[in-house]
Amino acid sequence: MLFKNETFCTVLGATTIFTAKISMSLAMMISVTRTSVMAFPHRPINRSYVVTMISCYAAYLMLLYLIFLPQRWHFGVYFLRISSCTINIMNGEMPVFAKYFGMISYILEITLPSFITFACFVTAMWVNKTRPVLRNERDKRFRRVSITIIIFTAIFLLCNIPCFLYLIWEIFSFEFETLPGPYSDLLPFVGVMYTHLILQHLSIFLNAVINPILYLLRMRGYQSWIFQILRNSCRL
Repeated sequence: MLFKNETFCTVLGATTIFTAKISMSLAMMISVTRTSVMAFPHRPINRSYVVTMISCYAAYLMLLYLIFLPQRWHFGVYFLRISSCTINIMNGEMPVFAKYFGMISYILEITLPSFITFACFVTAMWVNKTRPVLRNERDKRFRRVSITIIIFTAIFLLCNIPCFLYLIWEIFSFEFETLPGPYSDLLPFVGVMYTHLILQHLSIFLNAVINPILYLLRMRGYQSWIFQILRNSCRL
């Protein structure tokens, strides 16, 4: 069976987690850049800085995979009952420095986007509330964009905070054996694994699915672009 092959499961699991982390970082950068424009409209962030930061983060993740996966410090595990591959990051045979570096890196990768996006959410709310109401076309456009950013960051937080809280609980329960973890007797095995699948994977990809719908509902330029594509496709 293909999914029971460890190499295939490792590649599939690593790819899934990689795309989820990049999706989180992209959403975080959108929140940061849009909130920055709201707070400092005359000091836009250079697009090249954003592209460079995302590229460096992607390169960092690839470097970790190239170091940890060949050594089997991290490896893929297939769960037959829920037909899912995931990466085991708590291999007891890895060196101590690799174990703690990988754990700290993983925690930061999961928690930082949510913390930064939450800060953007609070800032956007404050800017929108304290900005004087001018009642002209430019002010209406600014407020529409502001509300879109607030909704965007709120959806990100709702989808990702349960994920990182669950992962923090999972990691610390493995590290501190006295702490009851998600794999203890609190839930049956199948319930635990479905919880893992929903919180670690589904919630993040659900956020990626909701974002284009939000753009379509709130951004007129995006609406025009979509409608133009649909009209052109109907003519073919």
